[in-house]
Amino acid sequence: MISTAASQSGTAGDLSITAPDRINLQTGSQITSRSTGTCNGGTVEITGRLLVLNQNTQINASTVASNGGNLLLNLSEFLRQSDHSVLNAQAGDTGNGGKISINAPFIIGSGNSDSIANAVRGRGGNINITTNSILGLDFRNQLTPDNDITASSEFGVNGTVQITTPQVNPNFGLVELPVNLVDSYQLIAIRLREYK
Repeated sequence: MISTAASQSGTAGDLSITAPDRINLQTGSQITSRSTGTCNGGTVEITGRLLVLNQNTQINASTVASNGGNLLLNLSEFLRQSDHSVLNAQAGDTGNGGKISINAPFIIGSGNSDSIANAVRGRGGNINITTNSILGLDFRNQLTPDNDITASSEFGVNGTVQITTPQVNPNFGLVELPVNLVDSYQLIAIRLREYK
């Protein structure tokens, strides 16, 4: 576990992790800047090539009684969440949900894995995702047994979830075909005569 968690007053500390290659969290591992007291969650920022969360792992900036923190993920290849792994910036009591920002070309979710910026009585948080492709994870208004992206509030105003994918230009990469087409039957006949 890597942690800057706070249990009393004052904001939980910030964590910044940069890795040139793979960041792999397994079997209950946690990176956390959460608050179990009355202070706000901190910020966890991760920059790298790819991030894998597997088997009940968490990146956590949640709170018990105040505003959720921030999770900022900047990955050059992909994010994969599996087997009950969680990105968590939710808030307890009257706090507002935190912010989750993910920038990765590919995002994959499986095995009831979630990205959460929920609140109870406060406002739901904000989740911003920029990706070429997101597989397995879907926006939902509440947590389910599936792979969820949610920024709802139980008794307050829901937050926002924005998923941005690059605009696809249908003309990009198209090649103009030649006007004179070749008769494939004639080519086969010529080749057969050559091998006789």
